[in-house]
Amino acid sequence: MTQTDERLNRVEAQLSQLAEAQIQTQTSIKQMSNRVDEFVFQSQRLLSQQAGRLINVEGQTERLEAIAKKLDRDYEVQKASLNEYRITTDATLERIDRILDYLVKGSDNNENS
Repeated sequence: MTQTDERLNRVEAQLSQLAEAQIQTQTSIKQMSNRVDEFVFQSQRLLSQQAGRLINVEGQTERLEAIAKKLDRDYEVQKASLNEYRITTDATLERIDRILDYLVKGSDNNENS
């Protein structure tokens, strides 16, 4: 064989190696592309799922806020009612105390007479 034939064989071997490397590279790129596509799909799915949950949580939060406000209003009404009851009870006890004082004084006057 001539020197040219040897060089040609080496070039052909190198081209064959390069072609094999290119095929491996394309296969790796395709696999990576598939993995990236799957990652994007799963990410979008999870984000959509979380968005749905967030909407539910926001709705629940609004309902809880409304309930807390209603309970606060009810508490204020009960507090006002209790205050009114205390005032009425105190006034009634004061009247009863005056009546008892009157009766005690009246019975003391009757015993002294």
